[in-house]
Amino acid sequence: MNHLRKLFFLIIASAIVVDALFDFLAVRQTYLADAAHDAVVAAYQTRRPDEPVLEKVMEADEQASAKTRNQMIFVSLIDLVLMLIAVGLWISFDRANRKNEKVLRSTIARSELANRELQQLIARRAQQLKMTVHDLKNPLGSIRGFSGLIEEDRNDPTSVAELSQSVQRLSDHTLELVNSILELETADSREEMSKVRVAEVLKNVCDSLSPQLLNKKQTLSLDLELANEVVAFSHTKLWDVFTNLVGNAVKFSPIKGEIAVRAKSSASKLVIEVEDSGPGFSEIDKQKALVNPGPLSAKPTGGEVSTGLGLHSSYNFIRQVGGDLKIADAESGRGARLIIELPAADLN
Repeated sequence: MNHLRKLFFLIIASAIVVDALFDFLAVRQTYLADAAHDAVVAAYQTRRPDEPVLEKVMEADEQASAKTRNQMIFVSLIDLVLMLIAVGLWISFDRANRKNEKVLRSTIARSELANRELQQLIARRAQQLKMTVHDLKNPLGSIRGFSGLIEEDRNDPTSVAELSQSVQRLSDHTLELVNSILELETADSREEMSKVRVAEVLKNVCDSLSPQLLNKKQTLSLDLELANEVVAFSHTKLWDVFTNLVGNAVKFSPIKGEIAVRAKSSASKLVIEVEDSGPGFSEIDKQKALVNPGPLSAKPTGGEVSTGLGLHSSYNFIRQVGGDLKIADAESGRGARLIIELPAADLN
C-alpha cells in the first residue's frame, strides 16, 4: 500500500516536471521564432528587388507554428498518459484501502464477538461454580448430622450400619459435585445424561435430610405412586434438584412442622409435589423466585442461610430436560407447594 502511494505521488511529480519542461521549450521556441521573424524582416529591408522575402516569412511562421503544435500535442499526450496511470493507481489504492478497511472491520467484529463469548463463558462458569458450591452445603450438613446420630447410636450396630450407608451415599454425591467443579475447566464439558429412577433418588434424598428433620423435630411423609419410572436426567443434578426443593421445605417449615412429598405418573410425565407448612410465597416472590436468583421475603425458621440459588438452579435444570416447575399454595391453606413435572423416559 505504501509503495502504491509513493508511486502515485512520483507520477504526479513527473507530470508537473514534464509540463514545466515543455512549457520552457515552448517559450524558447516562441523566442526563436520571433528572432527568426526579426531576421527575416531585417532581410526584407535589405532585400534585392527580385528576392521573395514575404514567402520566406510566411514559410518560417508556418514552420514555427507547426513545430509548436507538435510539441503541445506531444506534451498533452504525455500528460494524458501520466494522468491515466495516476488515476489507475488511485483506483487501485482506493480499492486496496477499502479492502483493508473491510478486513479491519471484520477483524474487529470477530474480536468483539469472541470477547462477548468469552465474557459469557466466564459468567456461565462463575454461575455454575456458585451453584455447585451451593449444592455442596446440603450433603456436607447431612454428613455432619449423621455423624452426630452415629455418635448417639454407637451402641446400636443396626442403626450405625444404616446411618453409615447414608453417609456413604452422601459422600459419593459430594465427590460427584467436586468432580463437576473440576470439569468446569473443560469448555465442552457436559453433564452425563442417563435414565434415572425417580422414586429411588427421591427416597434417598429424603433419607439424607433425616438429621435436619430430627434437629427441627419435623415429620416428612413420602407418598410414592411410582415403581420403576425413569427420566432422562443427570443423576447428580436430579439429586441436587430434589435436595434443594425438599431441603427448602425443611428450612422454611417451623419447628415440629410437617412436610409432604408426593410422586405419581400422569400420562407421559412424572409429577412430584413438595409441600411444606411454612409461610409460603408472597405474590411478589412467586413472580421473581424462578427468574431472579436471590433471597426472598420468607426467612428460614432454624437460623439457616437462604440465598435463593437452589430454587433458581433447580428450575433451570428442570427446564433443560423439557420439564417444568410451578409454585402454588399448599393444599392445607398454609405453606408452599412446588410442582415438578418431568417427561417420562422409556425404561428400555
